[in-house]
Amino acid sequence: MRMDFWLLLIMFSCTQVRPKEALLELKDDTVILKKINHADSLFAIKENIKMYAKAKNSSSLFEVSSTGAWPDSLDVVYNVCFDKANSVILFKELPIVESGDINLRYSYYLNEDSVYAIKTMVSFFDEDCSEMAIEEITTYFLVNGSIVNKIYSIKDRSGTKLDSLNCSFGELMRFTKYKTLSESPISQINK
Repeated sequence: MRMDFWLLLIMFSCTQVRPKEALLELKDDTVILKKINHADSLFAIKENIKMYAKAKNSSSLFEVSSTGAWPDSLDVVYNVCFDKANSVILFKELPIVESGDINLRYSYYLNEDSVYAIKTMVSFFDEDCSEMAIEEITTYFLVNGSIVNKIYSIKDRSGTKLDSLNCSFGELMRFTKYKTLSESPISQINK
């Protein structure tokens, strides 16, 4: 924990964030973690979730049911979590990979329209490092959209840490990051 503080402080000194804003964000770090945990706990309640999908060669989303029939040619699935005020507080983007040897998940945590954290997770098979590896990056943002911190981990299925030099998917950062809800595909849905 202490080392994270110093790493965060060093990161602030290398960015263009004003010192006063940086101190506010450091102080609010526990608030951000509480907000993420709250959103995750709401996501665990089935009634708070609606599922949407986008077919290949289409730009529009349609609502899907976990029990109904799904089209064959899906491009991406979105699990959207709403709070009591019917506001989107979290959505998970799950691109469909036809080969099935990797799974991708991008979780966007929202405060009104602004994204304040993104958890990027990929699980993949890699015989060189483990039967299955799970790589995750959590990125935290300031209100202006600049990155305030990143946390990286790579583990096997049982949670044992892996060597990121020998075992890394390398594709985690190659996706469109939405800084606001209104620029994401979720903006299409009617609550």
